[in-house]
Amino acid sequence: LWIQEEALAQQYILMTDINDVAFHRDPFKFMSMLSDVTLFIGDEYERFMPYMMKVIRDCFGDEGMRDIHPTGTIYNTGVIGGRYEVVVELLERMVGEFWNIIQSNGQGKLPAEV
Repeated sequence: LWIQEEALAQQYILMTDINDVAFHRDPFKFMSMLSDVTLFIGDEYERFMPYMMKVIRDCFGDEGMRDIHPTGTIYNTGVIGGRYEVVVELLERMVGEFWNIIQSNGQGKLPAEV
């Protein structure tokens, strides 16, 4: 099994929400050209994502809005890619954070579901 994991560690993976993602070039070729970069997360400017701005305001209030407003950039987890081991670690951490939120709010739900 470790041989398979070692082989995967040299590979890139890409996850998208598929619904509204379009690639104009081969993302794997792009990622492999930047060998010192191990994680890629899509970003968009707020003017293109009014629904996301509403979600951020609803979940985090005006303070959350101020945190992203200086640049107007929103990291869009609808596109995540990179080296296998880095993406797996990110997903494990995300699951852990979501689990902590669910456990700490006493309602068994993420804030957007409450």
